[in-house]
Amino acid sequence: MWNLTIVSVGIFALMIGAGYLCQFLEASAFSLIAVYALCSALLHFKKYPSSCIALKAEDFLIVCLLLFIMGGWCIFLAIPLSLDMLAYVYLSAFLAYINYACGMRFRSLF
Repeated sequence: MWNLTIVSVGIFALMIGAGYLCQFLEASAFSLIAVYALCSALLHFKKYPSSCIALKAEDFLIVCLLLFIMGGWCIFLAIPLSLDMLAYVYLSAFLAYINYACGMRFRSLF
């Protein structure tokens, strides 16, 4: 199941790269990829019950927790935070995590 983790980190990296290309993010925001990869590896050990439900309320809460961790990382590295940056990082993390979580839920049906 680690392939879903790798794909999730890849999606997050592509979104951060697109944000840098569109000048939503600074170059120092690429360090968030390592933070997301670490958090994603830790989330790999979470139990996902088999379900056909694509979105759950806990998904939004987990991504909010990831956003707080990444925001703390940005404050630690003195990366300037803005509402636009936080919204874009939330969107990036949400898309990557939902891909991962849905893959785990649907895969456990078989």
